[in-house]
Parts: sequence; structure tokens; C-alpha cells
Amino acid sequence: MNILAVESSCDDISWALVKDAREILSMGIVSQVDIHTKTGGVVPEVAAREHAVTIIPTLMQVMEGRDWKDVDAIAVTAGPGLLGSLLVGMTGAQTLAILREKPLIPVHHIEGHVYANWLDRSPEEIVFPAVVLTVSGGHNDLYFMEGPGQFTALGQTQDDAAGEAFDKVARLCGLGYPGGPAIERHLTEHPLPRDVENPLRFPRAKTAGQYDWSFSGLKSDVRRTVEQLAHAGTWNEEHRTFVLDAFEEAVVDALVTKTTEAFKKMGAKTLLVTGGVSANSRLRDRFNAFAHATGSRVLVPVKKLYCTDNAAMIGAAAYMVATYQPEKVLHTTEEKLRLSPALRYSLV
Repeated sequence: MNILAVESSCDDISWALVKDAREILSMGIVSQVDIHTKTGGVVPEVAAREHAVTIIPTLMQVMEGRDWKDVDAIAVTAGPGLLGSLLVGMTGAQTLAILREKPLIPVHHIEGHVYANWLDRSPEEIVFPAVVLTVSGGHNDLYFMEGPGQFTALGQTQDDAAGEAFDKVARLCGLGYPGGPAIERHLTEHPLPRDVENPLRFPRAKTAGQYDWSFSGLKSDVRRTVEQLAHAGTWNEEHRTFVLDAFEEAVVDALVTKTTEAFKKMGAKTLLVTGGVSANSRLRDRFNAFAHATGSRVLVPVKKLYCTDNAAMIGAAAYMVATYQPEKVLHTTEEKLRLSPALRYSLV
């Protein structure tokens, strides 16, 4: 089954043609990083306007040399996300579905991230039940997944997502946007000396929920530390490295500790990690170490490109929806324009 999917929930616009949830036949992504770097974060109205400019050229790029007869359905991110950005993608997908008389498959953005782990993988690699960590700029959730489309919420962030904390701390320390890659790049270029132990250790927040997270207090701790160092006249490159290393370690430690605890307690057979922050090398290394030490099956998206927002993951999720939850598929000849761009249904 070939699904043409569009993802436009935030600041990237992407189209992809995906076969059977695993093979990417074609994909195009237009990033707005250079635009939003100027403001240190995404400006929703600017993102939506840029999507309106680039959505058609990106579609034409993906469909170049291909026949519409080879497209079995249209898929689209229906939420959550920035409403203006969602509206651009929704309008494009609905229009195509009507003009080409194709079924329309709405996809939950987080479900798309989950199924990014299906891309470029053989079916037998993912064994249920699974515990799923989705961690990005806007989301931090932990699910128990009994099978395709069967999610039970275990935990979530009580305030800020890890990716948002990366963005804010990077800005606080004078680095660029997006924060996660900027911090990782800085720590690669300015590593701690092998014989030096970081004197800083930021606390891990306690939460009421066993598998919940909180990163707001961590951001405040980083800010106070930077301000104290600056006030003392000792804020320099070495201390910047200490702060960023301790911050990244605190985030990664919190994510890995609670996720692996849930994995063991739930008796899951696979641990899936996904979302933009799953591209972080320290996070991947920690989960790989857990897998090696315990013999557990831990999977992160095959390519770091699949961690961030992309249409291929939406196409993969749409295939699973069509296969296991066909009642969610909209047949445009009967249900034209019934789908709201403000759709924010839950996975559970």
C-alpha cells in the first residue's frame, strides 16, 4: 500500500510516499531553522506562512516522475501542533484527496513519531508488548503499547518537554537554535578533559507520578548557576562546558532511569525511543548500554532524520491505522471536509 503523507505540525513541511509503513519511495523536507534562528524559536504565524509558500513545490518534488495511480491514500498530521501550520497541511491533503478521489487518513503526530521506528526495519524486529518513550520539543510521554494503535499512558512531563528545555538552556548559554543539536555540537567541540570530573550536578526533579518528568526546575537551576558565575566574573568557556554537560546528563539520566524502570516493571519485550531528542548521542548511548547490559531489545529510529518531524513517519502511521483501525479512514466522496485542523485527540 502506497501512502502519500504530509507533515506540517510545526516549522518543517514534508511530503513522503511510503510503501507498507517501511519503505520510503520518495521524501522531501523543507526546514525553517534558518528563519527561526533569528528569533531563537518558532514564531507560529511565520511558520504557517512559509508552509503556504513551500507546500506545493515540495509535493511536486516528491511526486516527480510518479503516477497518481500508484498512490492508494493520502495521509496528514491532524494534530497536535501549531494550528496555522496544521491548517496548511490539512488543506493541502484534503484538496488532494478530493481531487484525486483518494481515502484520507488523519494521523496523530505522536503516533507518527512512534511508527518512525518501523521505517527501514523488518517486521520481526518489533515485538509486542512495548514501552514507548516519545521525547521532543513539545512532547514528553511514556506509553505501554500492547499492539498497533493500542496505547496506555504511563507518564508525561508535568511542565516542559526535554526538547524545550534544551532550546531554553542553549539560548541562556549563548548557543544557537535548535538547542539540542547546538548543545551536542558544543560538547563535541569542547569536551571535558578525560581526567577532569564535572564539579556540577543538577538535581533530578521529584514528581507525584512514578513515570512523570519535570524540567522547569532544571532550567531555573541552570539559570541561577550561570547568573552566579557571571556575577563572580568566572563565566567562561570551561564553565559553559561544565554547565551544558551537567544539564544534558540530568535530562538524559531522568529520561533513561524512568523509562527503563517502566520497561522492566511492565514486562515489555521491546523498548521504543523516538522523537527529536532521540537523536541525542548521549541518550542513544545510555539506552544502548542498557540494552547491552540487560540483553533487552531497545530501538531508536534507524536514521536521525527519522527522529525529527518528517512525512515518512506519518505515512508509516497511516498504514498502521488503515490496517488495524480502518474505521478512522475517511472516504472523501462521503465525508468531504469533515476533518478539523484543530483535532487534538489522544492516543489513549
